[in-house]
Amino acid sequence: MKTTLSISLLAIFASLAACNSERSGIEVDGSEATMASETGAPAPLGPDVMFATKPLIGGEVYKTASFQATSLVHFDTAQLIQVLDTSDVIFVKARVQRDTASYTGFVSKAILPE
Repeated sequence: MKTTLSISLLAIFASLAACNSERSGIEVDGSEATMASETGAPAPLGPDVMFATKPLIGGEVYKTASFQATSLVHFDTAQLIQVLDTSDVIFVKARVQRDTASYTGFVSKAILPE
């Protein structure tokens, strides 16, 4: 009887130890972007982003701080613009994410809310 009880207890402890080792083998992705995409929350802003805003009207992201520069991407009022630098008088350095691509360039300050 003692042998059967001892073997049963040993089997229970062995199965508990096996369950515990399987659980510790699972990798947990603690990145904020992954958690945000799984919960439907917006992704966190990067450390270089001053603030994010939506433009008042549609516009262009330019390669340099000039209206004559090459346009990188067009955006509309639903697009989120991440402002990186506001030191220029007319333009802000900004990042716009479109589908899976990210475009960094210059956007006119006039079309952004204050």
